[in-house]
Formats: sequence, structure tokens, C-alpha cells
Amino acid sequence: MTRTTVTVSGYYGFGNTGDEAIALAITRELRKYSAEPLLLSNTPAETARTYGCLSAERMKPAAVLGALLRSRVLLSGGGGLLQDKTSARTLTYYLAIIRLAKLMGRRVVVFNQSVGPLSEQGGRRVARALRGVTVIVRDQGSL
Repeated sequence: MTRTTVTVSGYYGFGNTGDEAIALAITRELRKYSAEPLLLSNTPAETARTYGCLSAERMKPAAVLGALLRSRVLLSGGGGLLQDKTSARTLTYYLAIIRLAKLMGRRVVVFNQSVGPLSEQGGRRVARALRGVTVIVRDQGSL
């Protein structure tokens, strides 16, 4: 049986304990369903060793494209990725990954995220990017 590869986009490989705990939980859950996790990471070699999974450099377009080519699903999450309070660049990055996956015909799932805080423009950008996407939020305010 061929295992489905799932690319996971989040704030991984930066040493943030909360985000690394999310990565651990996601990789464990995906394996329970016989899926092969492929995490986009700031430190892909370390991420691969830590979680025993595939990993790719999150800021190298060719690596991201290669990860999505290997995958049938993009899982974006968890945490507070879809916000533009700290920087509009953060939102631009995560929405670009989602848009690329959609353009490539991959299934996209936004998983266990809070959405916001968002500027008015950021809210419109998120709404456009998530049209037709399965979204599972982690709090009532994001709903």
C-alpha cells in the first residue's frame, strides 16, 4: 500500500516549544492514519531527525514546490499563522503556500489555527485564499 504524503506548513524549526509540540502531535496523528508527514521547516535536517519524518526548507521555493509535488495534501497548522498583527509578511508567506497548493490541485486543510488578528485588507486576503478550503479553527473568535 502506498502511503499518502502530507506536507505540513507551520512555524517549525525555530525552537519554539509550542510550535514544536504541535509538529510532534501532527506527525504522530498522521502516522496513525498511515500518512507520511513532510514538514516545511527552518531547519529541515534537524526536523527530520527529531520527528523521524521527511522535511524541506520552508523558505526555498524549489524545496516547497518539491514537497508539494510529492504530496496529495497540504495541512496548514496549527497555531496563529493567519494573522498580520506581527507582520504582513507572515500572512503573505502562509497564504502563498496555500495558494500554491491549490493551484497544484492539492487538497488543502487549515488545521487547528486561530485566525487573526487581521487588518481589513488581511481579512479580505484570507477570505479569498481560503475559499473552498476545509478550515478547522481552535477558538470561537476565529470561527
